[in-house]
Amino acid sequence: MDTLELRNKLHEYVNKADDHVLRIMSAVFEKYNRADSENVVAYTIEGEPLTVSEYRKEIEEAEEQIKRGEYITQEELKREVDKWRK
Repeated sequence: MDTLELRNKLHEYVNKADDHVLRIMSAVFEKYNRADSENVVAYTIEGEPLTVSEYRKEIEEAEEQIKRGEYITQEELKREVDKWRK
């Protein structure tokens, strides 16, 4: 059964389901969506786990810092590293 057939079959089930079954299905999908957003998708440089929502927040904050000019260029970083090596 391909994805389209499965979707159609599930639509049929939903259309025929009583309130009890619909509530169960709703709970399953809500838990699935919540679990997906709570999965660890990255780690900070300190090793702290980041969920999808935390990761997106970090990206938004980084983009704001870039807009404000709060960053260093690759060349500036190279010069800084060279200082450490001396």
